[in-house]
Amino acid sequence: MRTTQEFVWGPDLKAALAKVNQHFLTFSEEERERGLFALAPNPPMGNMVSELWDRHMRADYRKDREEKDRMTPEQQAEMLKRLKEFEKQPTVPAGDLEYAEAEMISIKRSVRRKRGSWWQVPKDMPDTQDE
Repeated sequence: MRTTQEFVWGPDLKAALAKVNQHFLTFSEEERERGLFALAPNPPMGNMVSELWDRHMRADYRKDREEKDRMTPEQQAEMLKRLKEFEKQPTVPAGDLEYAEAEMISIKRSVRRKRGSWWQVPKDMPDTQDE
């Protein structure tokens, strides 16, 4: 293994992840409907999962998720506008693209709104088909 990797036994990791899940299940249904990205930007402290995150994530990752560092609604609207404009641009087949020459690359992925018992995005987020 590289120095940036760490071995963890599967049963130990699963038990730690179960504790993380239990922690977030203590939040109200209303809070959980905001989605995992808002509810759980990082794991709770005092658990193998948070210890792994602290050792392997960027040193200031917890600070970045503080309220003061988040975009304002105006900044979010501007970013969304720019991304939608970018999405309207012509596409190039992946084999024809010279990545070193590209100024920007967009890879579109789909995220399930709800996976298992967890909302991955806010429950009230409009579906892209509704726009």
